[in-house]
Amino acid sequence: MAESKNINARNATNPGPLKCEPDSLARIRVVLVGTLYARNIGASARAMKVMGLSRLYLVNPETFPDKQANDLAAGALDVLANAVVVSSLQAALEGCAVVYGASARRRLIPVPEFTPRQCAEHAISTLAATDVSSKTNDAAEIALIFGPEPAGLDNAALDCCQFLVQVPANPEYPSLNLAAAVQILCYELRLAALAGPVYQPRHVPAPVEAFDAFFTHLLSTAEQANYFGNKNAAITSTQLRRIFQRLQGTSAELKMLRGLLSQLQHGMRHGAHATPDT
Repeated sequence: MAESKNINARNATNPGPLKCEPDSLARIRVVLVGTLYARNIGASARAMKVMGLSRLYLVNPETFPDKQANDLAAGALDVLANAVVVSSLQAALEGCAVVYGASARRRLIPVPEFTPRQCAEHAISTLAATDVSSKTNDAAEIALIFGPEPAGLDNAALDCCQFLVQVPANPEYPSLNLAAAVQILCYELRLAALAGPVYQPRHVPAPVEAFDAFFTHLLSTAEQANYFGNKNAAITSTQLRRIFQRLQGTSAELKMLRGLLSQLQHGMRHGAHATPDT
């Protein structure tokens, strides 16, 4: 007698009961910077929707809206229709606690690097640390940014990222199509969201705009104290930025540090003499 089939078996055509979409996916922004080809915007929107993401931000796209984007988006026209178009990366990142930059380039000044899977686990765990119903002002969103097709993210954009994400591709041919890179990261994010957070972060970092305000305050204090002296100011500033980005301070911690900086500036204006660092 033939074996009876298990009608409850899960497979590609019978995936089992439909699960609710993870709330965390709605708090992830995919940010495309300076995209040259509208078809890549459409293909990226499709890649996002297949994996349950919908928050698309476009920073100075060459052409948008565009028929090629619509054609490549297929059934993801709603993602394109709701895309947020902005003129600066800072505007696209406003309100985000953590920013990940997809780049095949390594930096002269080291930046923590993740594979797509590590990035996804970190991102979902970071989002889980924020109670969306809380009354705090801590941000509850993250962003993944992707650069333009020819060269990827430039140094200014990479400076906005606390972490780099690198696909472990063939070193002899590591170049990925933009939409393919978006698909890989969105896939890993979906898997991580469905699995749930793998750890609980100790705190939620302050939004990027709060960090930028703190860092501008820090640089002005350093200049007032003649800290840079004969140093290369650009390199030293980037090194300082990386130090404080790694700390991932909360809004309250950055507020405290800014109070300290204000007091130091007050002291320097009223007779304290800073000695240039040699």
